[in-house]
Amino acid sequence: MTLGSAVTRFWLEKAQHESDSQSVWYQMENLVAGLGKNKLLSEISMSDLAEYQARRRGQKTRFGRLPANQTINAECPDLIRRIFNRAENAWSDEDSRVNTGAAKKWAELKLRRPKPRKRELSVQEEARLNEHLREDYADVIEFAMLTGLRRAALLLRWSQVDLDAGVITYERKSLHDDDIGFLPITARMRVLLLAQKGRNAHCVWTYVAKSTRNGRKRGKRYPITEEGLKSAMRRAITGAGITDWRVIHDLRHTAATRTLRASKNIKAVQGMLGHSDIASTSRYAHVLLEDVREAMDAASPRKSPTIVKSAKPKSARKA
Repeated sequence: MTLGSAVTRFWLEKAQHESDSQSVWYQMENLVAGLGKNKLLSEISMSDLAEYQARRRGQKTRFGRLPANQTINAECPDLIRRIFNRAENAWSDEDSRVNTGAAKKWAELKLRRPKPRKRELSVQEEARLNEHLREDYADVIEFAMLTGLRRAALLLRWSQVDLDAGVITYERKSLHDDDIGFLPITARMRVLLLAQKGRNAHCVWTYVAKSTRNGRKRGKRYPITEEGLKSAMRRAITGAGITDWRVIHDLRHTAATRTLRASKNIKAVQGMLGHSDIASTSRYAHVLLEDVREAMDAASPRKSPTIVKSAKPKSARKA
């Protein structure tokens, strides 16, 4: 089986149904372009994969930046390992086995990830951002800072929103099928959601077309897309002079940090973010250091202790 055939089958059977399917499609295109669509799975060696990683690390994005190690890892080894595993387990049986060649030491290909970011939008930055953000994108951005939903999950459909029960359902980022997350609707979230009612029968967040092109008519509302959301945020961030900011994902960090600071409850933040492991949420624990400092201050004496000098012993009388 060639890589091109394997990628096509993996997309049809699995990847297209995942919440981050657009990202997976982009990653698969990179794999095919870098390794060759006609290359047999059995011919792909550890050396080929290592060379692929080296080339990708030197390829700048359309914004002139080099891809992060996390981006490379998502393609190789993570995605191609999933394709190989699918070929070995789902496409092979006793009568016919897909030849995937020698066993791969996938862990050896894992690039080191940097320490987790601790970037939070300050109050001043948020005010500047709102000044430069398109009005029809303001609600979805505020919603992102309230909920911490990832980009793919943020673009909700009305079928996911139960205003009566006060719950939103969404597909969590996971390798498992049907991994559903639940998010309670707060009072402010309800206000934002109700403001979208009647604008589109299926999609919650919409924007107003500024011009007539590509099948869209000026003044009409259309569903916000991932690319549209990134573009609107990127323009607003540039206009607001905000630096060191990842376009959408740092909104998630902002939501988590603010919620933890207000609630002091890391388990609640774990539930909000949809983390299956508390270790993933612990990256925000630095927020609670201020509480530790206050507790230590409270336990400290208010005044410096008085140092009492001990009297010198009298010298012994001479006999």
